[in-house]
This record gives sequence, C-alpha cells and structure tokens, in this order.
Amino acid sequence: MLLGAYVAQNMRFVSLCPKENCQLFRHRRSRTKKISVLCLGYNGVNNIGSEAKLCVVLDDIRHALGDRLGRVGILTQNVRNQSRFLSDFDRASSQLYRASFKALFRIIRHGYDVLLLTEGSTFIDAYSSAFLYVYCTSAWIAKLFDVPVIGYVNDCGHLKPSSQSRVRKTIHRCISMLILRNADAAERMRQYGVEGILHVTADSVYLYPSPAPERIRENIARLNLDPQKRPVIGIVPKEFFCWPPKIQFRSHRSDRLSWPFCKQWTAQRREMTQRYVKQLAGFCDWCVEHLDADVAIISMETMDAQVATSLYRTMASKAHARLLLSDELHIDDIVSVLSVLKLQVTSRYHSAVLASPYSVPFAVVSGDTRCESLLRELGMMEYFIDYVRVPETQTDVNIEEVLKPMALSLIARETELRSLLAKKHGQFKERAAMNRDLLKEYFSSRFPEESVQL
Repeated sequence: MLLGAYVAQNMRFVSLCPKENCQLFRHRRSRTKKISVLCLGYNGVNNIGSEAKLCVVLDDIRHALGDRLGRVGILTQNVRNQSRFLSDFDRASSQLYRASFKALFRIIRHGYDVLLLTEGSTFIDAYSSAFLYVYCTSAWIAKLFDVPVIGYVNDCGHLKPSSQSRVRKTIHRCISMLILRNADAAERMRQYGVEGILHVTADSVYLYPSPAPERIRENIARLNLDPQKRPVIGIVPKEFFCWPPKIQFRSHRSDRLSWPFCKQWTAQRREMTQRYVKQLAGFCDWCVEHLDADVAIISMETMDAQVATSLYRTMASKAHARLLLSDELHIDDIVSVLSVLKLQVTSRYHSAVLASPYSVPFAVVSGDTRCESLLRELGMMEYFIDYVRVPETQTDVNIEEVLKPMALSLIARETELRSLLAKKHGQFKERAAMNRDLLKEYFSSRFPEESVQL
C-alpha cells in the first residue's frame, strides 16, 4: 500500500509533464558519454558471498565501460556495513544508498542509465517470497522510467506458482539481458515459460582475487592454527528452520532481519535447530578425536552467527575449534581459512566457490538448489545431503551419522578430488570471465558511442 501511494505520487509528477518534455528528460542522460550504473543486491548484511560478488561486479563494470563509466550506485541494507567490504577506490568512486523503494526512484532523479540486479538468489523464493518481490518490483520501477535492467549472474530455484508468473512477466517486460550462473537455473526458467536468450556462465565470485600469501599466513597464525601439524576441517552451518520470515515491528535483536521482518520461531522449529546443532557438534567432536583435526566453524552471514555460535558452544572439544563470524571479519580473512582446509562441510554456496581456487574437497548439507547445482556440475553428487527443503520444518536425516563416512571418503579420495576441482575451477573461471564480455557487448549495443549527442 505504501509503495502504491509513493508510485502514484511520483507518477502524478510524470503524468503532468508533456510527452515531449518527458522524452527530453530521458534523453538528458544520452547527451553525455558517461554511463552510470546502479547495483541492487543482497548487500550490507555481512554476507561474505554477496560482498565478494559485488567486488567482482564493480570490476566487471569498470572493465566493460572503461573511460565511459560515470557514477556507480550501490543500494545496500546498511551503508556502514557495506563500506567496510569495499576497497578505498570503490568507496571513493561509488555512491551508497540505503535500500528502499523510495531510493529506487533516484534511478531517474539522479540520472542512472542501467539497473543491475546482482544478487545470485534473485529468482529464488525458498526462504521468502519477499526477496523475489523486492527484486521484481525494482525492475518494474526501472521500466517505469525507461531504465534498462540486467539480471547479472543470477540463479533460479523451484518457485511457487505465483512466483513463476511474477518472474516470467518481469523478465519478459522489464529485463533486457539475463545472465544465469548454471544450466539448472536456465532449465527451470524454460519450465516456467521464460523465452528469449538466456546466457549461462558461472558465478562472478570465481574471479575474486586470492589474498596475498603473507596475509593468509598472518590470518592463520592469528587463529593459532597449523595445518602442517593438524589438518583443519571447515564447517559452514546455516539456519534452516526459521523461514519464512514474519512481520513483527518489535523483536529480539538476534531474531531481527531487515525491519520489520524477523525470524519465525515456533517450539518445533527451535527443537529442529537444536537437533541440527547437536548432531553437527557431534560430527565436529568426531573430527577432533578420530581425524586428529582442528575445526573452523565459519558463519558466512549475520543470520548464521547464532547457529554457528551455538554449534561452537555445544562442542565438547572447544580447544580445537575456532569460531569465525562474518560480522567481525573481512572477505580475505574468511578466504585465508578456506584456503588451508583439508575438507569442508558447507551449507553455503559461496564458501565452496571461494575455496575453489584451492581445490578444497567438500560435502554439502543442503536446504535448496544452489549447492546441488554446483555438485552436479562437478560430478560429486555422492557428497550431497538433501537435508531439508526450506521452508519445511521436518527432516529425518541424522547428519552426524551421514557425514562421518563422507568425510572418510573425501580424505581417501583427496588427491583425485583436488585434481578434479582444480580442472573444474579453470573452466568456471573461463565461464565467469564471459560475464564482463557480455556486459561490454551490451553497453556497446545499447549505448553506442557514435550515437551520443554532444
């Protein structure tokens, strides 16, 4: 309702302008050689994967436009959080906006020429339809002002029927180029009736630059880890059972998402989370006792911090565990630990991608399609645990018992798997490099230099 009122208010201004004046207003941007780009993703929430992707996307934009690049705007949920993940250069050359539908109207008021939907999970509604609604509505707002929209390296999950219709209409009417990061996403798009060209490449994060060896050594030493003496096993947990979020104007800070949304807890949901934590803690203790390993528990996003902390506290062998929270660390701090792992058990897609340059074998405890698609491409589906289909709240899988033989298999096949992952990483990098080439081609055709009016 509030969004409708705001659109109506702004459309009243547009409708009062003569048609020719509106055209002149739109053409104001075409009289300059500079092209300004606005990025919208799931940023500012200490999500390591999303922030790593944004860093690469900013490089892609600079590569594609060169000296034709004007301003870069970033819509983020928290400007302060966002700033700490950007390089000095990116902070100086980018304009940060607090994400809201009101801010989106700056697309025309501030003269942005293109909107990039950069979130990998743009077309996934398993955890909440609200995210998909925000991205689709943003595309429609851009269309309202004749601003082209690019779906930049997105994924697509098993959508609800209502979401399928919304996605299909949004793509057909608002999105002028769509790049997907895997073939499974493209196949689902076709099933939902999406027509036209679908570019299939790979996730931008495959191009994230590795930290310097000196920084890796410093980070590992600071954590008092020595992979040469004791192997390090990574555990990347995820909160599965608090979805979908509910609207609650006042909530406990630990349950709060983006206001007014918060985690949805019931007695059953809390019981399932406690069971999940207890079983995963049992596996961690087994790794310490039977594999003579240290354990790195990694929270890749703020919403995982609670379950990661509970896991650490539940372990009996805390002396051999390290807790790493994205709220306190930089991308390179997390990557430093991922780089030295013997193996990892993850529920986060981007922890596998960020570890890819180091050929780290991994198993997946999954709640949606993202990691499943990755393992299918790698030919490693035997290391996939279909734990729960979010937003379901029941699972009979005992992950402690399932993970133990998987870990032993990963170790036994380590040389083979590292060779496979190294080969596949090279292929993923080549595909990810296509993203910037497609972006460059798009800008060249949409904003040809010879047609610029001076």
